[in-house]
Amino acid sequence: EKEKMKNMLDSRYKMLEREKEDKVAILEKNRDQLLDNLDQEKIAKNGLADEKVQLYRKLEDSKLEISQLEDTMKLVQVDVGNCIVEKREDKGKLDNLDIVLTNLKKEKKEMESQCLEIVLWKRKKTKK
Repeated sequence: EKEKMKNMLDSRYKMLEREKEDKVAILEKNRDQLLDNLDQEKIAKNGLADEKVQLYRKLEDSKLEISQLEDTMKLVQVDVGNCIVEKREDKGKLDNLDIVLTNLKKEKKEMESQCLEIVLWKRKKTKK
């Protein structure tokens, strides 16, 4: 009976030992899986961090481009304003030149008329 009890205890011990080994194997497998998951999450996190940096750089580049475009727009607005002023000045000069030209044409007609009168007067005087 002692032998029977020893065999039973041995059997029980071996069975518990196998269960322990199975559980340890499962735990090791779970640990390995968790470590793999952790590595994958680190890789994903690094990828997201890289993407964040790229997006931040793009945002900064866009802000710089917007700033440069705003500066260019201001310069263009100043140029347009200058063109408007210059156009007004040129129109004023053109109007003045038109007035001068009109006056010169009147003077020319008056001079031609006076010359014609002189020529006619001389002809008339020479005929006498």
